[in-house]
Amino acid sequence: MQMQSMWSHYVEDAYGSASPQFWRVFCTVMEESISCQDRVLGLVKNMLKQKRSWPQSVRTLRSVINRKAGNFWSNVKETHNIDVSSFGIPGCTTVEFTFVDPIFLWTQRCDALYQKGMQLHWDAHMLKDEKTGEEIYGTGIQYGTLLRHAIASVPLGGNPALISLSWDAGNTGFGSRSTKPLCLQVMNGTH
Repeated sequence: MQMQSMWSHYVEDAYGSASPQFWRVFCTVMEESISCQDRVLGLVKNMLKQKRSWPQSVRTLRSVINRKAGNFWSNVKETHNIDVSSFGIPGCTTVEFTFVDPIFLWTQRCDALYQKGMQLHWDAHMLKDEKTGEEIYGTGIQYGTLLRHAIASVPLGGNPALISLSWDAGNTGFGSRSTKPLCLQVMNGTH
């Protein structure tokens, strides 16, 4: 809960680092390349004759947010080195990668799902055919063996966090080679 509170304060402070009009423009171009974002932000800043309250680049925006809201991401990012020397890759003995803690992301997604009225399941149930007595599957995560097995492996008093992580191999269209998009799925939810 402490991390969620820190996140809420960070979001408020980050939002307060620029005007609501800035955020409307930025959110419109957020999915575009950084160079496109920079061109649009600079152009709109000049058109509106803004001074300091309008960051004209993503780099400036990050700097302003770090100054006003702090660096929240250091709390939830991890960096790991993997020894790949056994593969005999010329000039490469280790690979370093940094990622956001999947548990933090999972809690963020759970909260978003809950806010949209989606039910999250923590208890397993069994559904049986009225005539044959056979177990029926496919009606939701709460009726499957995955949740049942997960619950059995959780210490008493705990709840299972069913997470599915998948790597999309970079087929999302992002321009940056440093981006390795991952899909994180909250598997505890059903409609």
